[in-house]
Amino acid sequence: MNVLGNLFYFCKTFKEATTAFTNLCSSYKEKYPHYVKALLEDTDNYFAFIKLPKAARKYFYTTNIVESFNSILESSRQKNGVFFQSQDCLKVNIYISILSLSNRIWKKGIPLLKANLYEVRQLFATQYGRLPVLSDLDSNALTDISKPKK
Repeated sequence: MNVLGNLFYFCKTFKEATTAFTNLCSSYKEKYPHYVKALLEDTDNYFAFIKLPKAARKYFYTTNIVESFNSILESSRQKNGVFFQSQDCLKVNIYISILSLSNRIWKKGIPLLKANLYEVRQLFATQYGRLPVLSDLDSNALTDISKPKK
């Protein structure tokens, strides 16, 4: 983890992290005014993970999960040829990869997340006014890959 990442990761409060980020951005405001303005508009989203329990933060802070899934797709792509022949082939490979992970690695879950699940669910309820349910997952996510977002 780089020094900049440490600066925000170890902030104790959301306010402390957003203040540190604002101060950092202000030092680049003259050189990159439009970019800094865009960054500052989404500051709350960048540091939403700070609101999570400290033990659970690292699972949301990192992109390791996404990178791991991408590597699984990449190895599948290399085994089957140079590229996926169509979006349908890609969808099938994604589906098979998810099933495989669900039956192996994802089956156990992450103990630290399970231990902090109550707090994470309460944060969800605070944000959305209700507790999360399984139907919150987009069941059409795999079938809608080819459709443009509105």
